[in-house]
Amino acid sequence: MQDLAITALGRPGTKLKASASVTIWDTHTKKAIVTTAVGNSSATFTTASGYSYVNLTSVITLKKGVSYYVTLGATDGMPDKWPDTNVNAHSALNAYATIGDGIYSATKGVCPDIVSPSPALGRWAGVATFMIDVKPHRVPSAPNGAPATCVCSVPAAPFGQGEGTLKYLETGEVIGFPFRCNLGDADFSVMKNKNPTCDIRTYVGGLSTCHHQWHLLDAEQEIPWADIPITYYIKYRLYYQEYSPAPSPAPKPAAAAVAAPAVVPASTPAAVLTTLTSGAAASHINVFDITWSIAGATGEYDVPRCAEGTPTEQCTHEISGTIVPGGSDYHFVAAHYHCHAPTCISMEIWNNSTDTPELICKEVPYHGAASVATQADKFDEPGYIAQRVCLWGLHPPFEYPPFVSGQKLWVKAVTNSTYGHHGEMALPQMLLSSLPKRVPDADF
Repeated sequence: MQDLAITALGRPGTKLKASASVTIWDTHTKKAIVTTAVGNSSATFTTASGYSYVNLTSVITLKKGVSYYVTLGATDGMPDKWPDTNVNAHSALNAYATIGDGIYSATKGVCPDIVSPSPALGRWAGVATFMIDVKPHRVPSAPNGAPATCVCSVPAAPFGQGEGTLKYLETGEVIGFPFRCNLGDADFSVMKNKNPTCDIRTYVGGLSTCHHQWHLLDAEQEIPWADIPITYYIKYRLYYQEYSPAPSPAPKPAAAAVAAPAVVPASTPAAVLTTLTSGAAASHINVFDITWSIAGATGEYDVPRCAEGTPTEQCTHEISGTIVPGGSDYHFVAAHYHCHAPTCISMEIWNNSTDTPELICKEVPYHGAASVATQADKFDEPGYIAQRVCLWGLHPPFEYPPFVSGQKLWVKAVTNSTYGHHGEMALPQMLLSSLPKRVPDADF
Protein backbone atom coordinates (compact mmCIF):
# COMPACT_ATOMS: atom_id res chain seq x y z
CA MET A 1 0.00 0.00 0.00
CA GLN A 2 1.85 3.13 1.29
CA ASP A 3 3.18 4.84 4.42
CA LEU A 4 0.38 6.35 6.52
CA ALA A 5 0.66 9.67 8.35
CA ILE A 6 -1.59 9.37 11.43
CA THR A 7 -2.95 12.72 12.62
CA ALA A 8 -5.68 11.73 15.11
CA LEU A 9 -6.97 8.73 17.10
CA GLY A 10 -10.63 8.09 17.74
CA ARG A 11 -13.50 5.79 18.63
CA PRO A 12 -17.25 5.56 17.83
CA GLY A 13 -19.79 7.97 19.23
CA THR A 14 -20.34 11.72 19.10
CA LYS A 15 -21.63 12.29 22.64
CA LEU A 16 -19.13 10.38 24.74
CA LYS A 17 -19.65 10.18 28.49
CA ALA A 18 -16.27 8.77 29.52
CA SER A 19 -12.62 8.86 28.55
CA ALA A 20 -10.90 5.80 27.06
CA SER A 21 -7.41 5.32 25.63
CA VAL A 22 -6.86 4.57 21.94
CA THR A 23 -3.43 3.12 21.20
CA ILE A 24 -1.36 2.07 18.18
CA TRP A 25 1.05 -0.80 18.92
CA ASP A 26 4.13 -2.12 17.17
CA THR A 27 3.40 -5.84 16.80
CA HIS A 28 7.11 -6.68 16.64
CA THR A 29 8.32 -4.86 19.76
CA LYS A 30 4.98 -5.20 21.58
CA LYS A 31 5.31 -1.55 22.62
CA ALA A 32 2.91 1.37 22.22
CA ILE A 33 3.82 3.83 19.46
CA VAL A 34 1.25 6.46 20.43
CA THR A 35 -1.73 6.63 22.77
CA THR A 36 -4.29 9.28 23.62
CA ALA A 37 -7.47 9.57 25.67
CA VAL A 38 -10.65 10.07 23.63
CA GLY A 39 -13.74 11.04 25.53
CA ASN A 40 -15.55 13.94 27.11
CA SER A 41 -12.67 16.45 27.14
CA SER A 42 -12.45 19.70 25.19
CA ALA A 43 -9.77 18.14 22.96
CA THR A 44 -12.26 15.66 21.51
CA PHE A 45 -13.99 16.61 18.26
CA THR A 46 -16.65 14.74 16.27
CA THR A 47 -17.20 14.00 12.58
CA ALA A 48 -20.17 13.29 10.33
CA SER A 49 -19.16 9.64 10.20
CA GLY A 50 -20.27 9.21 13.82
CA TYR A 51 -16.80 9.03 15.38
CA SER A 52 -14.95 11.19 17.93
CA TYR A 53 -11.25 12.01 17.60
CA VAL A 54 -8.36 13.74 19.38
CA ASN A 55 -5.57 15.32 17.31
CA LEU A 56 -2.05 14.06 18.01
CA THR A 57 0.61 16.55 19.09
CA SER A 58 2.80 15.28 16.24
CA VAL A 59 2.16 13.20 13.15
CA ILE A 60 2.94 9.47 13.56
CA THR A 61 4.10 7.53 10.49
CA LEU A 62 3.11 3.88 10.00
CA LYS A 63 5.45 2.16 7.58
CA LYS A 64 4.31 0.38 4.45
CA GLY A 65 4.20 -3.41 4.81
CA VAL A 66 4.45 -3.36 8.63
CA SER A 67 1.65 -4.72 10.86
CA TYR A 68 0.22 -2.68 13.72
CA TYR A 69 -2.58 -3.04 16.27
CA VAL A 70 -5.05 -0.23 16.93
CA THR A 71 -6.86 -0.83 20.23
CA LEU A 72 -9.43 0.72 22.54
CA GLY A 73 -8.87 0.41 26.29
CA ALA A 74 -12.43 -0.34 27.39
CA THR A 75 -13.54 -1.03 30.97
CA ASP A 76 -16.39 -3.03 32.40
CA GLY A 77 -19.54 -0.95 32.77
CA MET A 78 -18.45 1.91 30.50
CA PRO A 79 -21.40 4.24 29.77
CA ASP A 80 -20.37 4.64 26.12
CA LYS A 81 -21.49 2.07 23.57
CA TRP A 82 -20.08 1.09 20.21
CA PRO A 83 -21.36 -1.04 17.31
CA ASP A 84 -20.61 -4.76 17.20
CA THR A 85 -20.23 -4.81 13.45
CA ASN A 86 -17.86 -5.18 10.54
CA VAL A 87 -19.67 -2.62 8.42
CA ASN A 88 -16.38 -0.90 7.53
CA ALA A 89 -13.99 -3.72 8.37
CA HIS A 90 -12.60 -4.59 4.98
CA SER A 91 -13.44 -1.61 2.83
CA ALA A 92 -13.11 1.76 4.55
CA LEU A 93 -9.31 1.92 4.23
CA ASN A 94 -8.92 -0.57 1.40
CA ALA A 95 -7.01 1.98 -0.68
CA TYR A 96 -4.45 2.55 2.06
CA ALA A 97 -4.21 -0.44 4.40
CA THR A 98 -5.50 -3.96 4.89
CA ILE A 99 -7.63 -4.30 8.03
CA GLY A 100 -7.42 -7.65 9.77
CA ASP A 101 -9.82 -9.39 12.13
CA GLY A 102 -10.68 -7.96 15.52
CA ILE A 103 -8.84 -9.04 18.65
CA TYR A 104 -9.59 -9.01 22.34
CA SER A 105 -7.42 -9.16 25.44
CA ALA A 106 -8.14 -8.73 29.14
CA THR A 107 -4.49 -7.86 29.78
CA LYS A 108 -3.90 -4.29 30.94
CA GLY A 109 -1.17 -2.03 29.62
CA VAL A 110 0.52 -4.35 27.13
CA CYS A 111 0.13 -5.16 23.48
CA PRO A 112 -2.80 -7.59 23.13
CA ASP A 113 -2.20 -11.12 21.92
CA ILE A 114 -4.19 -12.04 18.82
CA VAL A 115 -4.70 -15.61 20.02
CA SER A 116 -5.86 -14.77 23.53
CA PRO A 117 -8.58 -15.55 24.06
CA SER A 118 -9.48 -15.76 20.36
CA PRO A 119 -9.68 -13.63 17.21
CA ALA A 120 -13.06 -12.04 16.53
CA LEU A 121 -13.24 -12.87 12.85
CA GLY A 122 -14.42 -9.95 10.78
CA ARG A 123 -15.69 -8.10 13.83
CA TRP A 124 -15.17 -4.93 15.83
CA ALA A 125 -13.70 -2.84 13.01
CA GLY A 126 -14.03 0.81 13.89
CA VAL A 127 -14.10 0.39 17.67
CA ALA A 128 -10.68 2.06 17.64
CA THR A 129 -9.89 4.16 14.60
CA PHE A 130 -7.55 6.83 13.27
CA MET A 131 -7.31 9.66 10.75
CA ILE A 132 -4.71 9.64 8.02
CA ASP A 133 -3.21 12.51 6.04
CA VAL A 134 -2.85 11.44 2.41
CA LYS A 135 -2.71 14.81 0.69
CA PRO A 136 -0.34 14.17 -2.23
CA HIS A 137 0.77 17.80 -2.67
CA ARG A 138 2.10 20.28 -0.12
CA VAL A 139 3.43 23.83 -0.38
CA PRO A 140 6.85 23.87 1.36
CA SER A 141 8.09 26.66 3.65
CA ALA A 142 10.81 29.02 2.50
CA PRO A 143 14.32 28.41 3.94
CA ASN A 144 13.97 31.28 6.40
CA GLY A 145 10.70 29.86 7.73
CA ALA A 146 8.52 32.46 6.01
CA PRO A 147 5.46 31.27 4.10
CA ALA A 148 6.37 30.09 0.63
CA THR A 149 4.84 31.57 -2.50
CA CYS A 150 3.29 29.05 -4.83
CA VAL A 151 4.54 29.54 -8.39
CA CYS A 152 3.02 26.37 -9.80
CA SER A 153 -0.42 24.92 -10.27
CA VAL A 154 -1.28 22.19 -7.75
CA PRO A 155 -3.51 19.52 -9.30
CA ALA A 156 -6.85 19.03 -7.61
CA ALA A 157 -7.31 15.86 -5.57
CA PRO A 158 -8.92 13.05 -7.59
CA PHE A 159 -12.67 12.59 -7.26
CA GLY A 160 -13.54 10.90 -4.00
CA GLN A 161 -10.59 12.41 -2.14
CA GLY A 162 -12.13 15.84 -1.67
CA GLU A 163 -12.42 16.26 2.10
CA GLY A 164 -13.37 19.19 4.30
CA THR A 165 -15.96 20.36 6.81
CA LEU A 166 -19.63 21.34 6.91
CA LYS A 167 -20.55 24.33 9.09
CA TYR A 168 -24.02 25.02 10.49
CA LEU A 169 -24.22 28.81 10.30
CA GLU A 170 -26.86 29.20 13.00
CA THR A 171 -24.59 27.88 15.78
CA GLY A 172 -21.16 27.58 14.16
CA GLU A 173 -21.06 23.80 14.75
CA VAL A 174 -18.61 22.10 12.39
CA ILE A 175 -18.83 18.51 11.14
CA GLY A 176 -16.00 16.77 9.31
CA PHE A 177 -16.38 15.29 5.82
CA PRO A 178 -13.77 12.50 5.36
CA PHE A 179 -13.06 10.10 2.51
CA ARG A 180 -16.10 7.89 2.30
CA CYS A 181 -16.70 5.84 -0.85
CA ASN A 182 -14.24 2.91 -1.00
CA LEU A 183 -11.47 4.60 -2.90
CA GLY A 184 -10.04 2.44 -5.66
CA ASP A 185 -12.62 -0.32 -5.19
CA ALA A 186 -14.10 -0.93 -8.64
CA ASP A 187 -16.74 -3.26 -7.17
CA PHE A 188 -18.66 -0.35 -5.66
CA SER A 189 -20.66 1.50 -8.31
CA VAL A 190 -21.14 4.69 -6.25
CA MET A 191 -17.43 5.46 -6.60
CA LYS A 192 -17.11 4.14 -10.14
CA ASN A 193 -20.04 6.29 -11.30
CA LYS A 194 -18.88 9.33 -9.29
CA ASN A 195 -21.98 9.63 -7.15
CA PRO A 196 -22.11 13.21 -5.74
CA THR A 197 -22.15 11.93 -2.14
CA CYS A 198 -18.55 10.67 -2.48
CA ASP A 199 -16.80 14.06 -2.54
CA ILE A 200 -17.37 17.28 -0.61
CA ARG A 201 -16.95 19.24 -3.85
CA THR A 202 -20.07 17.61 -5.31
CA TYR A 203 -22.01 16.85 -2.11
CA VAL A 204 -25.27 18.85 -2.02
CA GLY A 205 -27.08 17.37 0.99
CA GLY A 206 -28.14 14.23 2.78
CA LEU A 207 -27.47 12.43 6.04
CA SER A 208 -24.23 14.29 6.72
CA THR A 209 -26.22 17.52 7.12
CA CYS A 210 -28.90 15.99 9.37
CA HIS A 211 -27.90 16.59 12.98
CA HIS A 212 -29.64 17.40 16.23
CA GLN A 213 -31.39 20.78 16.04
CA TRP A 214 -30.09 21.53 12.55
CA HIS A 215 -32.81 23.05 10.36
CA LEU A 216 -32.19 22.54 6.65
CA LEU A 217 -34.04 25.52 5.16
CA ASP A 218 -33.31 28.35 2.78
CA ALA A 219 -31.89 31.44 4.48
CA GLU A 220 -35.12 33.41 4.04
CA GLN A 221 -37.36 30.66 5.43
CA GLU A 222 -38.61 30.74 8.99
CA ILE A 223 -38.37 27.63 11.15
CA PRO A 224 -41.89 26.11 11.24
CA TRP A 225 -43.33 24.70 14.46
CA ALA A 226 -40.38 26.09 16.43
CA ASP A 227 -42.17 25.57 19.77
CA ILE A 228 -44.48 22.70 18.78
CA PRO A 229 -43.13 19.13 18.99
CA ILE A 230 -44.09 16.86 16.10
CA THR A 231 -45.68 13.61 17.26
CA TYR A 232 -45.63 10.49 15.12
CA TYR A 233 -46.53 6.86 15.73
CA ILE A 234 -44.84 3.60 14.79
CA LYS A 235 -46.65 0.27 14.91
CA TYR A 236 -44.68 -2.92 15.61
CA ARG A 237 -45.64 -6.56 15.52
CA LEU A 238 -43.29 -8.70 17.58
CA TYR A 239 -43.26 -12.51 17.43
CA TYR A 240 -41.14 -14.61 19.74
CA GLN A 241 -40.65 -18.09 21.11
CA GLU A 242 -39.66 -19.03 24.63
CA TYR A 243 -36.13 -20.42 24.85
CA SER A 244 -35.67 -24.00 26.02
CA PRO A 245 -32.09 -24.80 27.04
CA ALA A 246 -30.36 -28.02 26.12
CA PRO A 247 -30.78 -30.83 28.64
CA SER A 248 -27.84 -31.78 30.80
CA PRO A 249 -25.50 -34.14 28.91
CA ALA A 250 -25.67 -37.82 29.73
CA PRO A 251 -22.60 -39.41 31.39
CA LYS A 252 -19.94 -40.26 28.83
CA PRO A 253 -19.31 -43.97 28.15
CA ALA A 254 -15.88 -45.42 28.79
CA ALA A 255 -15.07 -45.48 25.08
CA ALA A 256 -14.49 -42.17 23.29
CA ALA A 257 -17.58 -40.76 21.62
CA VAL A 258 -17.67 -40.44 17.84
CA ALA A 259 -17.35 -36.80 16.75
CA ALA A 260 -20.10 -35.18 14.69
CA PRO A 261 -19.32 -34.97 10.96
CA ALA A 262 -17.91 -31.73 9.59
CA VAL A 263 -20.64 -31.61 6.96
CA VAL A 264 -24.31 -32.49 7.06
CA PRO A 265 -26.08 -34.50 4.31
CA ALA A 266 -29.16 -32.82 2.87
CA SER A 267 -31.45 -35.64 4.03
CA THR A 268 -30.43 -35.45 7.70
CA PRO A 269 -33.58 -35.57 9.88
CA ALA A 270 -34.45 -32.32 11.62
CA ALA A 271 -33.99 -33.73 15.13
CA VAL A 272 -30.51 -35.01 14.31
CA LEU A 273 -29.67 -31.78 12.49
CA THR A 274 -30.53 -29.73 15.56
CA THR A 275 -28.12 -31.77 17.66
CA LEU A 276 -25.34 -31.47 15.07
CA THR A 277 -25.66 -27.73 14.53
CA SER A 278 -26.23 -26.51 18.06
CA GLY A 279 -24.35 -29.17 19.99
CA ALA A 280 -27.50 -30.24 21.86
CA ALA A 281 -31.26 -30.21 21.46
CA ALA A 282 -31.70 -26.58 22.51
CA SER A 283 -34.66 -24.75 21.00
CA HIS A 284 -32.52 -21.95 19.52
CA ILE A 285 -29.01 -21.36 18.18
CA ASN A 286 -26.78 -18.32 18.58
CA VAL A 287 -26.69 -15.77 15.75
CA PHE A 288 -24.90 -12.45 15.21
CA ASP A 289 -25.45 -9.56 12.84
CA ILE A 290 -23.39 -7.80 10.20
CA THR A 291 -24.48 -4.68 8.35
CA TRP A 292 -22.69 -3.07 5.44
CA SER A 293 -23.48 -0.32 2.97
CA ILE A 294 -23.55 -0.81 -0.78
CA ALA A 295 -22.70 2.89 -0.93
CA GLY A 296 -19.27 2.12 0.49
CA ALA A 297 -17.84 3.56 3.70
CA THR A 298 -20.77 5.97 3.97
CA GLY A 299 -24.36 4.86 4.53
CA GLU A 300 -25.88 7.31 2.05
CA TYR A 301 -25.89 8.08 -1.65
CA ASP A 302 -27.67 10.36 -4.12
CA VAL A 303 -30.39 9.20 -6.51
CA PRO A 304 -30.36 11.48 -9.58
CA ARG A 305 -33.69 12.42 -11.15
CA CYS A 306 -34.51 10.57 -14.34
CA ALA A 307 -34.93 12.41 -17.65
CA GLU A 308 -37.97 14.65 -18.05
CA GLY A 309 -40.90 12.83 -19.61
CA THR A 310 -39.73 9.32 -18.67
CA PRO A 311 -42.65 7.10 -17.57
CA THR A 312 -42.63 6.46 -13.82
CA GLU A 313 -42.19 2.70 -14.24
CA GLN A 314 -39.02 3.33 -16.24
CA CYS A 315 -37.49 5.81 -13.77
CA THR A 316 -35.02 3.60 -11.92
CA HIS A 317 -31.57 4.01 -10.42
CA GLU A 318 -29.25 1.15 -9.45
CA ILE A 319 -26.16 0.80 -7.28
CA SER A 320 -24.17 -2.35 -6.51
CA GLY A 321 -21.19 -3.60 -4.53
CA THR A 322 -19.52 -6.74 -3.21
CA ILE A 323 -18.53 -8.19 0.14
CA VAL A 324 -16.72 -11.38 1.22
CA PRO A 325 -17.80 -12.54 4.72
CA GLY A 326 -15.00 -13.89 6.91
CA GLY A 327 -14.88 -16.96 9.13
CA SER A 328 -14.97 -20.56 7.96
CA ASP A 329 -18.49 -21.77 8.75
CA TYR A 330 -20.75 -18.70 8.59
CA HIS A 331 -24.26 -19.14 7.16
CA PHE A 332 -27.00 -16.57 6.56
CA VAL A 333 -30.05 -17.26 8.73
CA ALA A 334 -31.96 -14.02 8.11
CA ALA A 335 -31.74 -10.98 5.86
CA HIS A 336 -33.34 -7.59 6.24
CA TYR A 337 -32.48 -4.88 3.76
CA HIS A 338 -32.55 -1.29 5.01
CA CYS A 339 -33.97 0.40 1.93
CA HIS A 340 -36.39 3.34 2.10
CA ALA A 341 -39.69 1.72 1.23
CA PRO A 342 -41.43 4.64 -0.57
CA THR A 343 -38.71 4.73 -3.24
CA CYS A 344 -37.12 1.28 -2.88
CA ILE A 345 -38.00 -1.08 -5.72
CA SER A 346 -35.83 -4.06 -4.76
CA MET A 347 -32.62 -5.26 -3.15
CA GLU A 348 -30.82 -8.51 -3.98
CA ILE A 349 -27.84 -10.56 -2.81
CA TRP A 350 -26.17 -12.96 -5.26
CA ASN A 351 -23.40 -15.50 -4.69
CA ASN A 352 -20.88 -14.75 -7.45
CA SER A 353 -18.38 -17.41 -6.30
CA THR A 354 -20.10 -20.17 -8.26
CA ASP A 355 -19.93 -20.88 -12.01
CA THR A 356 -23.55 -19.77 -12.26
CA PRO A 357 -24.41 -16.80 -10.02
CA GLU A 358 -27.01 -17.84 -7.45
CA LEU A 359 -29.69 -15.54 -6.05
CA ILE A 360 -29.62 -15.81 -2.25
CA CYS A 361 -32.30 -13.30 -1.29
CA LYS A 362 -34.45 -10.67 -3.01
CA GLU A 363 -36.77 -8.29 -1.19
CA VAL A 364 -39.48 -6.12 -2.68
CA PRO A 365 -41.42 -3.57 -0.59
CA TYR A 366 -45.00 -4.45 0.29
CA HIS A 367 -47.61 -1.72 -0.13
CA GLY A 368 -51.05 -2.29 1.40
CA ALA A 369 -53.87 -1.27 -0.91
CA ALA A 370 -57.21 -2.81 0.07
CA SER A 371 -59.83 -0.63 1.78
CA VAL A 372 -60.27 -3.37 4.39
CA ALA A 373 -57.69 -6.01 5.25
CA THR A 374 -58.81 -9.48 4.24
CA GLN A 375 -58.39 -12.71 6.16
CA ALA A 376 -56.06 -13.97 3.42
CA ASP A 377 -53.77 -10.97 3.91
CA LYS A 378 -54.30 -9.24 7.23
CA PHE A 379 -51.57 -6.68 6.49
CA ASP A 380 -53.24 -5.39 3.31
CA GLU A 381 -54.10 -2.06 4.91
CA PRO A 382 -54.17 1.34 3.19
CA GLY A 383 -50.95 3.22 3.89
CA TYR A 384 -49.15 0.08 5.17
CA ILE A 385 -45.57 -0.25 3.84
CA ALA A 386 -43.16 -2.97 4.84
CA GLN A 387 -39.93 -4.65 3.82
CA ARG A 388 -40.48 -8.38 4.06
CA VAL A 389 -37.43 -10.37 5.16
CA CYS A 390 -35.67 -13.53 3.98
CA LEU A 391 -35.46 -16.33 6.54
CA TRP A 392 -33.69 -19.69 6.59
CA GLY A 393 -33.83 -22.42 9.21
CA LEU A 394 -32.95 -25.92 10.36
CA HIS A 395 -36.49 -27.27 10.09
CA PRO A 396 -39.08 -27.43 7.28
CA PRO A 397 -40.53 -25.47 5.59
CA PHE A 398 -37.37 -23.31 5.73
CA GLU A 399 -34.45 -23.87 3.39
CA TYR A 400 -31.11 -24.67 5.02
CA PRO A 401 -29.07 -21.49 5.68
CA PRO A 402 -26.74 -20.65 2.75
CA PHE A 403 -22.99 -20.94 3.37
CA VAL A 404 -21.27 -17.53 2.91
CA SER A 405 -17.76 -17.65 4.49
CA GLY A 406 -15.22 -16.69 1.83
CA GLN A 407 -17.96 -16.30 -0.79
CA LYS A 408 -17.96 -13.20 -3.01
CA LEU A 409 -21.43 -11.75 -2.60
CA TRP A 410 -22.78 -9.19 -5.07
CA VAL A 411 -25.46 -6.84 -3.77
CA LYS A 412 -27.77 -4.64 -5.86
CA ALA A 413 -30.30 -1.96 -4.88
CA VAL A 414 -32.84 -0.45 -7.28
CA THR A 415 -34.82 2.69 -6.43
CA ASN A 416 -37.38 4.85 -8.19
CA SER A 417 -35.88 8.06 -9.56
CA THR A 418 -38.97 9.98 -10.65
CA TYR A 419 -37.73 12.62 -8.22
CA GLY A 420 -34.06 13.07 -7.36
CA HIS A 421 -33.24 12.77 -3.68
CA HIS A 422 -30.32 12.66 -1.25
CA GLY A 423 -29.54 10.50 1.75
CA GLU A 424 -30.79 7.26 0.16
CA MET A 425 -29.61 4.12 1.97
CA ALA A 426 -28.98 0.53 0.89
CA LEU A 427 -27.87 -1.52 3.90
CA PRO A 428 -28.03 -5.32 3.92
CA GLN A 429 -28.59 -6.23 7.57
CA MET A 430 -27.73 -9.91 7.91
CA LEU A 431 -27.96 -12.44 10.73
CA LEU A 432 -25.36 -15.22 10.62
CA SER A 433 -24.59 -18.36 12.56
CA SER A 434 -21.72 -20.86 12.70
CA LEU A 435 -23.14 -24.08 11.25
CA PRO A 436 -21.84 -27.24 9.56
CA LYS A 437 -21.61 -26.84 5.81
CA ARG A 438 -24.32 -28.87 4.12
CA VAL A 439 -23.55 -30.87 0.98
CA PRO A 440 -25.68 -33.01 -1.37
CA ASP A 441 -26.24 -36.65 -0.39
CA ALA A 442 -24.40 -37.73 -3.53
CA ASP A 443 -21.15 -36.49 -1.97
CA PHE A 444 -21.33 -39.20 0.74
